[in-house]
Amino acid sequence: MTDYRIETYTEDDLRMRYLCFGKGKKTLVIIPGISFRPLCDDPLSVVSAFEKYADEYTIYLFDRREDMKSPYTVEQMAEDTYKAIKSLGLKKACFYGASQGGMICLYLALNHPDIVFKLLVASSAPYVPEDSLYFYEKCSALAKEKDACEVCDSQYLQQRVL
Repeated sequence: MTDYRIETYTEDDLRMRYLCFGKGKKTLVIIPGISFRPLCDDPLSVVSAFEKYADEYTIYLFDRREDMKSPYTVEQMAEDTYKAIKSLGLKKACFYGASQGGMICLYLALNHPDIVFKLLVASSAPYVPEDSLYFYEKCSALAKEKDACEVCDSQYLQQRVL
């Protein structure tokens, strides 16, 4: 297993943890999607998933700021991540953003192209069409009711998606 470290970037009121592993000359920055717990709490899952790149890349995964206040926009998340990236002296990195992390990466590429060498965005939608909002609101309500069976019911999903 590749060695890793978890650090905390701190500046003024911003505290953001990040995971770092690998020894390559290239830099890969991973921005994950929304999760119920920070990925830095489970570093081995990330390290094992990306370990095959650890010889070629030094890999960083950034969690969100520790003290999120509402509203906390995707653009603010990108700016916080940018501050941490700049403080580490990272330049021209490859970025991989999944889900909400993809949106954060898009903001980084638009507002700070100097740090982006390549960008891969996966399973991300910067815009939700109006006709899909009902589906997401219903799934959210069912999740709050802890009705996982109804959320996962394939007939329910087919009725809402198709």
